Amino acid sequence: MREVLDRLRPQLRTFRDEEGRELFDLPDAARPRADAPAPPRLLPQHDNAVLSHADRRRYTPDTPIVVDPPVHGSVLHDGFLAGVWSLETARRSTAIKVRHVGLSSTAVNDVLAEAERVVRFLTPTSTSHEAFAVPIE
Repeated sequence: MREVLDRLRPQLRTFRDEEGRELFDLPDAARPRADAPAPPRLLPQHDNAVLSHADRRRYTPDTPIVVDPPVHGSVLHDGFLAGVWSLETARRSTAIKVRHVGLSSTAVNDVLAEAERVVRFLTPTSTSHEAFAVPIE
């Protein structure tokens, strides 16, 4: 990998992370402001972003999120793990159930908007789509 990056270095923009590691990006790529919040995301079960990231502290909260199965994936809010989601189906109706920890009502609404997009993408032939949230206590 190093050989490839060294060859491409003149065409790339480089940065350093908080620990001094060199990062690479395309020179004209869109980059958000440093203080811009990350959009809510519903990651699939066993997603590479969470499982193989070198520093999982970027994603995981201080206290683990524990729920009974079934769980289909992780819910990220502002780039951090904030809950889990599962798909629920009944006949031709499909819903995403988001179980979350400590999200404000505004944050829950943002996550549910993303969940509604995801449920429509995952089950386009369902006649009814829904997303709802339940706090984990």
